[in-house]
Amino acid sequence: MNTDTTIKQVEQDALQALTDQLRTGKITEEHARRIAAFVLQSLKQNMTIGELWNVAKNFEYHFPELTKAALDVNEEYSKQLRQIVLQEVDKLIAQGRIAEANSLLEATIKREHDMAVKTFPHEPNNPQEASGDADPEKVLTDFVNES
Repeated sequence: MNTDTTIKQVEQDALQALTDQLRTGKITEEHARRIAAFVLQSLKQNMTIGELWNVAKNFEYHFPELTKAALDVNEEYSKQLRQIVLQEVDKLIAQGRIAEANSLLEATIKREHDMAVKTFPHEPNNPQEASGDADPEKVLTDFVNES
């Protein structure tokens, strides 16, 4: 899925969440308008998955109604990161650098766990605490350089 497709999916998830909650009376029209404006202001065409991830992690913090949209972006980001890392691991294994491949996999698992905990904590928390560059290519470069 490309980023523009992911952005459209996030918009649809947000719209569906707002529609459902308006129907059930869980939110007011005014609150729904604020959420919609926030989503539309936050999302830009041609965003990288890292930029989209950085935006989406604020959705849940500001508006819990957008949790599903934020989780969908996190899932897509993780999928792309895994794909990039697995390609690099394949290269390392082909070069006989098994220990480095293993280290990269371990570091990726730890980073994904840490990012998930910091981005979508069980306790209310400021999402700005999620540290590090969100661009999957940069994440991989950092891992390779640290190894």
